[in-house]
Amino acid sequence: MQRFLVITLPHWSVTARARLVQAPVVVVVRRKGALMVHAASRQARADGVERGMPLAQAKALLQCEPHELEHDPAADHRALHTLARWCHRISPLVQLVHDDDPAALVIDLTGLERVHRGEDRLLVRLRSHMDRFRVECTLWTASTQAAASAAGWAAPSGHDGIIKHGEERWRTRACPVSALRIDPELVAMLHEVNVRTLDDLRQVQRAQVAPRFGQRLLDRLDAIQGLVLEPFRAIRCVPDIQGEVIFDGPCPQVEALCRAMQSCFEQICTQLQDRGRGARTFTVRVQCSDLPQHAWTIRCTQPIRSWDAVRPLVLPSLQDLPLGHGVEGVQVIARSLRRVAPVQVGLQGTRTAGEHGALWIDSLRERFGADAVCVPRVRAVRRHAWHEGTVAIDAFTEGDRDGVDGVNRIDDAHGMHGVDPTRASMHALASEPSCPWPRPERITVTRHGPDAPWPTPPAHFLWRGTAWHILGCQGPQRLAGAWWHAQDPGTRDHWRVHAAPSTVDPSGDHAWLALVRHDDGSWWVHGAWT
Repeated sequence: MQRFLVITLPHWSVTARARLVQAPVVVVVRRKGALMVHAASRQARADGVERGMPLAQAKALLQCEPHELEHDPAADHRALHTLARWCHRISPLVQLVHDDDPAALVIDLTGLERVHRGEDRLLVRLRSHMDRFRVECTLWTASTQAAASAAGWAAPSGHDGIIKHGEERWRTRACPVSALRIDPELVAMLHEVNVRTLDDLRQVQRAQVAPRFGQRLLDRLDAIQGLVLEPFRAIRCVPDIQGEVIFDGPCPQVEALCRAMQSCFEQICTQLQDRGRGARTFTVRVQCSDLPQHAWTIRCTQPIRSWDAVRPLVLPSLQDLPLGHGVEGVQVIARSLRRVAPVQVGLQGTRTAGEHGALWIDSLRERFGADAVCVPRVRAVRRHAWHEGTVAIDAFTEGDRDGVDGVNRIDDAHGMHGVDPTRASMHALASEPSCPWPRPERITVTRHGPDAPWPTPPAHFLWRGTAWHILGCQGPQRLAGAWWHAQDPGTRDHWRVHAAPSTVDPSGDHAWLALVRHDDGSWWVHGAWT
């Protein structure tokens, strides 16, 4: 028979970040430009502060100035994951349920009754730990996850209980319908038809519930009695790896400290190699006899599992470390474990260029700080311009498709006829304009090009108040737009045109321009070649 323990955390946003604050705590979130209360501490709720209330109204109800916190779902999830790791001492199977607020932990207790000497003793011991941690929660055990979750949702904080097998229906009859963890809109719809508890919902004919409120509502109701199976996705926490060296007595020598540090890292690296993993974070702790504990963190760009790779980051920190009367112990903890693919190295065991670059970056971070080294980040832009990584459609092909040497080439077309963009050969991209402009400039077409079943550049156009005519062109280069975005700029044809002002001698001033035709038929100049 399966047994589950559900730890319901109704106010987890406050508990995770401000459980030690003595003043009233209010977690706010911005909705439609206004600050609303997302969660409140026990003191704030005692003064009448509720979730969904405007912050100004909450301040008017409180007797003193509250401690405001901005809602951070990522921080709440990390704190919940930490609590789940602590709960692994109860059972190896722990599931996270994080629906913003409330959060919950589902623990599988199947086969562990004799380990904990009964569920009642387990709840008493776990309640003492939660009170010591100052965590507001309810602890309920049942044969199904839904029954324990519904009972924990309906019970106030600090009220625990045990639901025996076969008692799930009548023990949850007075629970509100919101205990099924359904959408608030669906809860409001049920309240409109005077369905407020699970007993009221069971009185309604099932044939009328599914068409109006959905089949998921019935599934959640049947899961309380075990008629519908619920998935259980246990988290898998990889334990931290640590190495430790304890001295027989205080040792004031720096050389001995360096040797002990190397021994700790060698212990860690041996375990990492056995697991096929590498660590990106190392926490170093040095305990002195008459000084506070020294602790610092070393962060690496790539997963590391060798002492030679981390030695340049560790030894410089030990030279200026105050040791007092001596060091009593050294401890190193490896965190942020990642899988490392096996690498075939040479006989000399030399590192690759990527490892040297990662070590150089890590050295800069240790010397100047974590915020001193930045990495480029690719972001989407709306500007449609020439860029590397695309292919070009040649405007004119002389002879065979391939050149004399068998390599595709781009030839200049001393004319304006061009080729059909849909049937042209694919060649390497021509050079990008040496002077791309931040904003394209529109031109006015005064004379269109020769008639062709595909768009061709204009023969004459006005640009910057001057009349221009085209002597030759190369293109088109068809670039597709960002079709995955809602506002797709569309497909545009880029041309490299050789133009000259019409008012001067053709042998005089010339310009190579990047001419682009948009889908609406307009022509724009995006840049120039110098």
